[in-house]
Amino acid sequence: RGRSIVVATSRSGHTRGRTRARTARGGTLMAKQHKYHNSRIEALTTLPVDTVLNLVAQVAERQRTIRMVGRDGTSARLNVKNLMGGTIIEFVVATSSDGYRTRVTCRMENYSTSRMTYFYVIPISPRYIDGYGEYRRFMRSLQEAITAADPSSRSSIIEKDNAM
Repeated sequence: RGRSIVVATSRSGHTRGRTRARTARGGTLMAKQHKYHNSRIEALTTLPVDTVLNLVAQVAERQRTIRMVGRDGTSARLNVKNLMGGTIIEFVVATSSDGYRTRVTCRMENYSTSRMTYFYVIPISPRYIDGYGEYRRFMRSLQEAITAADPSSRSSIIEKDNAM
C-alpha cells in the first residue's frame, strides 16, 4: 500500500546494482531487482572505438523509440522512450580499447517496471520491464552491426545471470 510501480537502479557508486522504489510519501525502500536487470551485450572486436560508437548511433537512429542523449570519447548514453515521450529505460554503451581490440558493453542503468493488477490492488501477473523489447532489439541489432563490420568479432547477449 502506498508503493509506486517505478523502480530504478541507483547511479551512485555505493549502491550500484540495487533497485529503489519510491513510496507515496516520497521515501525510498529497497525493492527486489527484476530478473532481467543485468541484461547486457558484451563484444570484443578489432574495430576502433569511434567506429563502434558510430555503429551505436546508426542502430539507435533505425529504432524510433531509442534516442541517443549523450556521447563522449568512449561511451554513449541512450534512452528508450514510451509513446508519450517519457523515458522508461536509460542505458549506456561503453567501450575500452587496448590498442588492438575494443571491448563493448551495453548495460541498463535505470528502468521502470509494471504489472497487471486486479482492481488496481491485487497483482495478477509478474513484473515486467517497460520497453524491454526495444532494448532487446537494440542489443541484437548492435550485435549484428558489429559482426557485419568485423566478422572476426565475438559477442554475446546475456539476459539473465544464472542463480547460484
